[in-house]
Amino acid sequence: MKTGFKRILAALAMLFGSALLLASVHAQSGFTHSNNLIPNSVTAFSVASGGTLNFLAPVADDTCPKKVDARGDTVNDDGSKGMTDDHVEEDCEHRVSGTEDDVDNRGRKCEGQVTELTFVTNSVVKEKGKCKREDGEEDDFDKAYTKRVPLAPNNYVLTMTSPTGSVSRIAGTMIDGYVQLVP
Repeated sequence: MKTGFKRILAALAMLFGSALLLASVHAQSGFTHSNNLIPNSVTAFSVASGGTLNFLAPVADDTCPKKVDARGDTVNDDGSKGMTDDHVEEDCEHRVSGTEDDVDNRGRKCEGQVTELTFVTNSVVKEKGKCKREDGEEDDFDKAYTKRVPLAPNNYVLTMTSPTGSVSRIAGTMIDGYVQLVP
């Protein structure tokens, strides 16, 4: 009896599987939806000859303004501890304004203005600008945040380059606080 039941299940699976493969599928050629509350993208299919569905790349949602809001205590890769505080916005005219401040318990700091904001993905953002170091000199900086899934730590990397070309780097994990990205 068990063998008969298995054969019946196999036959039904073959029947329904064949029906799905041979069915004619009708689909619209594309669909885009924008939801400003939750940034998203929509995946679409195009219909080829014979009813075959072809996958199309996601269409990115271009929301504005784009925002980065991050604040929290950090534990850095070199063993130091610090604090990061960023508030940056890119308006609909692509003008960037905002500040970023980083300081650690070894006396390093970078307090400055953000001039460029780039969302690499919905969870990775890069900032560029100028900041004042602990000695009052002005450096160019590049900063990247990686926002993790809930309950996982967020990471960041701050690279400062002086006018003479010397490079200083602070990288670590946020142990509390938050990172909010609105791409």
